[in-house]
Amino acid sequence: MNELATLVGELPANPLQGKVITSAVSPGDSTMSTLYGNDLAARCARTNLKHDYPSGAVLSLVTWSQREDSRWFGGKIPDQVKSVEFVFVGVAGMGGRRIPTRSTKARL
Repeated sequence: MNELATLVGELPANPLQGKVITSAVSPGDSTMSTLYGNDLAARCARTNLKHDYPSGAVLSLVTWSQREDSRWFGGKIPDQVKSVEFVFVGVAGMGGRRIPTRSTKARL
């Protein structure tokens, strides 16, 4: 198991329990990101071209730095978490939240 890539600390929700909506790799920044959503958000992302997310949808973007995969030549795997961002649609007082990176000594 890749212990360095795990999410730890206090988060308003666990993104990894959601459904993967999309992912991206940024070679220039040496990062990889995955956008997760609860059932409502994932269903909307897959069926609604306007992406007008309904109240109750939760989107989470997790971004990791990358490192070489020692088991696969040329492969990259997630390293430490750089940021975790949330959007809570229609939830009073929540809106969007960005959880700081570990480098700022903030609790994740």
